[in-house]
Amino acid sequence: MAIEPAWDPEGLDITRPSQARVIDYLLGGAHNFSADRAFTQELLQILPQMRLVIHNSRTFQRRAVEYLLDRGIRQFVVVAGGIPSQATVWEWVHRIDRLAKVAYVESDEVSVAHSELALESVRNASAVHANVRDADSVLIGLLADGLINLSEPMAVIMPNLLHYLDDKADPGRLIATYADQLVGGSYVSAIHGTVDLLDETSAVRFLNLYRRIGAPVHSRSKAEVEELMSSLDLVTPGVVLLPEWRPHSLADVGPNPELTSMYAAVGRVRSRTV
Repeated sequence: MAIEPAWDPEGLDITRPSQARVIDYLLGGAHNFSADRAFTQELLQILPQMRLVIHNSRTFQRRAVEYLLDRGIRQFVVVAGGIPSQATVWEWVHRIDRLAKVAYVESDEVSVAHSELALESVRNASAVHANVRDADSVLIGLLADGLINLSEPMAVIMPNLLHYLDDKADPGRLIATYADQLVGGSYVSAIHGTVDLLDETSAVRFLNLYRRIGAPVHSRSKAEVEELMSSLDLVTPGVVLLPEWRPHSLADVGPNPELTSMYAAVGRVRSRTV
């Protein structure tokens, strides 16, 4: 039997895989348990490139953060981003400006507890409990937490949320609410998974695996993701595959960007007209 880490927060269910801990495991972190590792092994049998996908997700997020810092953003809100322990936003932000603020928002107490542990020695960073599917809930949670000033521009980063929202949950409306509520000059950065570039067998197995653990994935096309982001002014190059968003070199793109099976985009909140 594998020995579990001694730091597990009291009272949390560690027998069911958590997407946040699965990502942590794929990144080589220690905030994961047997159920997470067993699920990951099944996932890797279906998509052996999954570690590459997560790596490209993180490198896109880093490039997006660098872009946003260059444009003067000093407040970052990571919504459903996973445990901030490996290659994470606060590290990239604080390398440039230690006074910049980073809040991590999660819906479930498991992820919040892990995030609090990971951030206990980090200044100007916090973990916030709110409903990540509801922009108003997130903004109320941020207001109660007090780290982020809602009257100043910020970047909302959603690296692992939109593809878990079905059409009834209306992810386009979620983004539009941020576009309506955030100060002009704020930004929204998002990643959305797709199975369009997978072979049919792998796509079906992948979707069934996530459905089995009660976290169904809702794949969308590039055009559908563009529609979700239509309430924002998209930063060039618009909606593209992860490694194709403002790469520093051809090496960042690699020979097969389609293997990432995820789209990425950054959009700017429009200034209000009086």
